[in-house]
Amino acid sequence: MRISRKALVAGGLVATLAMGGIAFAYFSATGSGSGSASVGSSSGLDISQDGPAVTGLVPNGPAKTIHYTVTNNTAGAEFVDQVSTTVSSVTSGSLATEACDASMFTIVDGPALSTNLQPGHTASGTATIKLVDDGNNQDNCQGSTVSLAFASN
Repeated sequence: MRISRKALVAGGLVATLAMGGIAFAYFSATGSGSGSASVGSSSGLDISQDGPAVTGLVPNGPAKTIHYTVTNNTAGAEFVDQVSTTVSSVTSGSLATEACDASMFTIVDGPALSTNLQPGHTASGTATIKLVDDGNNQDNCQGSTVSLAFASN
């Protein structure tokens, strides 16, 4: 059986077109998926008392200034507004009179810092503390240690 030249060319052309069609064939489909991202959270700032020590508090005496520094040790900027200072505890004397406690002290916070504190930066502020004369014997406050706590925002 002899194949003619025309049949051979026609067969080659069909084979070439078929292979070309295969080379360009693809599937089409739709799809969906999901993903996620997370946002960091604000973390604590370091607030510590600095400057001159607060000494010489006496009943109804002058208010004394408390100096503090806020340090941003976090990786992102943190907004610091008002810093609140409170008496967290008082180590009272050993006299048998009225105990010296936090209620005998008043603290007035200074102005709000209202600053966007960049990583590694600091901001300073003040508050004042006063030993209130409660009308009773306050001898037990002599030599007491007043511990302070700082909080912001």
